[in-house]
Amino acid sequence: TIYVPIVGTIKLTLTGADEDAAATGDLDITDDVLISGDSPETTIIDGMNRDRVFDIRPPATWVTLVAMTIRRGDAGSGDGGAIRSDASVLTDLMYLVAEKNKAAQGGGIYSSAGQLFLTSCVVRKNTAEGGDGGGIYQTGGLADIIDSIIEKNLAGTDGGGAYIGATGALLESVGIQKNKASRRGGGLVVATSAGSLSADFLYVARNKAVEGGGIFNQGATPGLLWLSTIERNTASGAGGGILTGGA
Repeated sequence: TIYVPIVGTIKLTLTGADEDAAATGDLDITDDVLISGDSPETTIIDGMNRDRVFDIRPPATWVTLVAMTIRRGDAGSGDGGAIRSDASVLTDLMYLVAEKNKAAQGGGIYSSAGQLFLTSCVVRKNTAEGGDGGGIYQTGGLADIIDSIIEKNLAGTDGGGAYIGATGALLESVGIQKNKASRRGGGLVVATSAGSLSADFLYVARNKAVEGGGIFNQGATPGLLWLSTIERNTASGAGGGILTGGA
């Protein structure tokens, strides 16, 4: 366990992208670890728009990040502006804010082939420049998002708030609002590989896209949508609230 007691902003000033030993650029994590800040309001890690902030890779099998804000990460043409988690790593995020980050896909958070858990998190004002998943991009594995907010994110193609391509996804008490996608799924895309989606107490509002202003279901197995509100979403084409379609 690593506890970061600093109250204030930690700025990543050592430039040098595409380096994988945490000497310059992003913070590379290759071991199992829990890293905890003081709170999202007081522990802020600032990427200074020079590189992504956290790059998580094997041989790590699980990583937990708690009680911090991650902002202004910029992965350039890579994935995951705040966090990139690759190759079957379980990534557990709690009481975390990811804001004002940029990447090609997964402007805020990118997870590939592993498990992604978000609890009491805020993902806002992130951008996928020309790609999918303005706030979150998840493919493969499982995705659980609980008691969290995904808002004001932008995707160059699909999934303004989130692009979920997991083998199974659970969303519970999640607000998805004021996100925008240039093509489909202003708030959320549930992709073909996703298996089933189970959502309880979901609030999807004021999202915009060409198709599926609120949610675009890209052929996933029909799931459950319980006690949820989908309102005031906008599509210039089909499906202001929800649209189900092919690839």
